Amino acid sequence: MRIRNLQRELPNIPGHRPCRCVNWTPWNNPATSLAGYATVSFVSDPVINRMPIFRGDDSTLSVGVPSIPEIGADGKIKIRDGKRVYHLVLSFACADDREWFSRAVLGALAEAGVLA
Repeated sequence: MRIRNLQRELPNIPGHRPCRCVNWTPWNNPATSLAGYATVSFVSDPVINRMPIFRGDDSTLSVGVPSIPEIGADGKIKIRDGKRVYHLVLSFACADDREWFSRAVLGALAEAGVLA
């Protein structure tokens, strides 16, 4: 799925967020920067499942995009350099859209009270 011109395609309603958090699954493993997975519903209808949310060393949060493992002809997950090969499920037309998307998702999570 390619997301284009999000700021222009989603309604701009003052005081309302473009998306809401419908599910939050925390990931409590101190060995990783993964804070958890979010499912977010946008007002323009798409629901994006299992978005990884990362916490940096300085406690700042960032939104990843869902990814899926690449499956080979033999039905097994492909491995390259000892690691699984993944493909992103969605991408963005430009850096501005990616930034807008991240701010919208983090805003929805904050509004839902799931990130402290």
